Amino acid sequence: MKQNLSRRIWALLLLLATLLSLYACNFELSQNNPPEDEQSSESRYALSYDGAGKLVPYDEFRISDIRIVDRKSGETVATATAEMFSEADLAKLDRAGAFFLTLRYEDEELFLTVYLGEPQPDQPDQPDQPDQPDQPDQPDQPDQPDQPDQPDQPDQPDHPGETAQSWEDISFSSAAIAAYYKSAEGKTGQSLKLSLRAIISVVKHKETYAELRSDLALTDPGDKPGTIRLFYTHEEVSSKWDQGNTWNREHVWPKSKAWYDNEGGGADLHHIRPDSPSSNSARGNKPFGYGSGYFLPNEDVRGDVARIVFYMMVRYSEADSYPVTNVAQSMDMLLEWNLADPVDSYETYRNEQAYKIQGNRNPFIDCSGLADLIWAA
Repeated sequence: MKQNLSRRIWALLLLLATLLSLYACNFELSQNNPPEDEQSSESRYALSYDGAGKLVPYDEFRISDIRIVDRKSGETVATATAEMFSEADLAKLDRAGAFFLTLRYEDEELFLTVYLGEPQPDQPDQPDQPDQPDQPDQPDQPDQPDQPDQPDQPDQPDHPGETAQSWEDISFSSAAIAAYYKSAEGKTGQSLKLSLRAIISVVKHKETYAELRSDLALTDPGDKPGTIRLFYTHEEVSSKWDQGNTWNREHVWPKSKAWYDNEGGGADLHHIRPDSPSSNSARGNKPFGYGSGYFLPNEDVRGDVARIVFYMMVRYSEADSYPVTNVAQSMDMLLEWNLADPVDSYETYRNEQAYKIQGNRNPFIDCSGLADLIWAA
């Protein structure tokens, strides 16, 4: 019996010597904490050393699976195994060298707890604290009157509305975008309109009406993968094209009151937006505006509508023969909408995606104040 115990003790000492030699090669056991909900109330430690003789708490390791990890790289360098010893055997090695060991059971499995450094003395039991006298009951506080509900705050735009009296009020978000409009700099009124027309009429790809079925999913994505964001409602639906049953292609400038068919302005990514069949039908070909005979979109869409109409009036020379009242109640109303509902991050993102596909930009998204320099006077 004593001989078997001696062999077991020597085996454990050999294991500890192996761990020490690995430590001498700058290897340590690294922390591997379990999720908080799996931790027990007992302290759990494994072999560790912080260079100053302190014990460092680590997660427990089974005797049959001790990992030695290079702290710098985080890679497992070696593993060590040992026979299972009885609690009585290990108690005899409790203060062997710089180590002392304890053992406990959990779910019928044996775990080794190893400390490097001097053993911690048992802490004396703390005397029971005397019971505190009961505190007298506090008088009930009078009920506070109900506070009135606060109105919901509208979403704030990323940028405030821009008004421009001159080019000194015009700014762009990047030097590259400013360079894109360089040839229009300093101009106002009709001269600015024609200069912008020359710039944005240069395209690298002429979109087709059929391509809109896939490209609108790129310019108008929903938050969830595989969805598309509808223009008037911001509802998100499947982006898969199903012959217009789930979503269709909305002409912000009604085709029946315009110069285009299913090409040019009728297939321009800066113009066509995904919409639900129901809201598309409700709008029909009514111009935007207030009152009977007009279609009034939600407040957070009105600025988008105005900047699309501005784009169409500048991009296509045919629009010069069509009055703005074909699409809106008045130019003054559109300028007001442009100011009241400024460009947001989604509109900016969309402008960039359309630019990547078609090769041209909507100048009134890049700087909404350009509309004032053309039409406000």
